[in-house]
Amino acid sequence: MTKMLTKLACLIGLSVYFAKAMAVPIYDSMPADLATAPRAVAETSFTWREFAAGFTVQSAGYVTHIDTGITPTTSLLNPLGSLHGFYVGMADNTLVTTPSALGGDNTPVGSLWQTYACSSAQPNPYIAPGCGWASPPGATALGNGEFFGADVNVYLPGPGTYWVYLWLKSDDTVTAWAASETKKTDLFAVRQGWTVYDAAHPEYRQYVRQDGQRSALGLRIEFIAAPVPEAHSCALMLSGICVLACLRVPRRRSI
Repeated sequence: MTKMLTKLACLIGLSVYFAKAMAVPIYDSMPADLATAPRAVAETSFTWREFAAGFTVQSAGYVTHIDTGITPTTSLLNPLGSLHGFYVGMADNTLVTTPSALGGDNTPVGSLWQTYACSSAQPNPYIAPGCGWASPPGATALGNGEFFGADVNVYLPGPGTYWVYLWLKSDDTVTAWAASETKKTDLFAVRQGWTVYDAAHPEYRQYVRQDGQRSALGLRIEFIAAPVPEAHSCALMLSGICVLACLRVPRRRSI
């Protein structure tokens, strides 16, 4: 039994490894030097300003890894840095065509996945870091000068344009998104405004795609096109094969 479980674990591990190995970079606008690259500052204080970076895919499939130029920072309004963390997410194209619901927490429309990140650096002995007691389980803690990146498993249901967004849910939050020194794009969106309770200004609640070519926000996407099954499907298939093989063994021994 122990040997069977060991073999099963190896098969599952191999299936995950080979599924990830099949992923290829399909978009890369990461700057050559993150430390000196130009940056777009996203902040929530009296008003808010958030960004989204777009990319396209030619078929359905799975995003397996993302890197971004997003990092916690400081500003004139928040000289000690963020008191809270922020969300990085991935959404379909409705992110830039549909306002979020009036009021509430302004959750981005069309979100397929999101995760929470925060600063682990303590600005001074009297102020807690952004990764404080209120951070949700599984939050990504970023040190000084560290940029957000993550292994993910996000299914994109078909060809088209998708977006990686930065959502600052709480006040007194400030981040910077480093941009490419050379790459330009028209897949650049901004959400900014005064209040989410103003029905006369839906643009306050929507990531609005900007006209013209802009410096591309730093983003790297690794992707597996369908119909290649995801790692979990491979693991389940191999598990089934292993179980069937094990069920056959006693029958052969009983002959």
